Amino acid sequence: MNRVELADFLQSRNFSATSLIAPTPRVAQEYGVTELEELEYAALEIARTKSEHDGLELIAAFELVQHLSSDVSEIDAGVLQDTFTLEWSELVALYRITSSDEELEWYDASEATTVLNLGSN
Repeated sequence: MNRVELADFLQSRNFSATSLIAPTPRVAQEYGVTELEELEYAALEIARTKSEHDGLELIAAFELVQHLSSDVSEIDAGVLQDTFTLEWSELVALYRITSSDEELEWYDASEATTVLNLGSN
């Protein structure tokens, strides 16, 4: 996610995406993790790698209240492809990538305006 997308999301309260990163059974298998926390961390690392590759500095983490349809395609471990509409109420946290060798900065969803006001890399 970039800053413009976050600002639009903050205003409209809806976000459309064609792919999501999720802690799927395939991630658990490929990363050899069994605990939910480890699985979520592995999915976050996948999201970080993809975001850095795509030149994005923000990762939005959601607690999805809707169930994913069976038509969702997992094109790579944890990478789901379909048409997704995400609601603001489902946003749990934002992670900011400041550099590839630094820890992610974590922000609660209520701090979205703070994240928007932070300087670019």
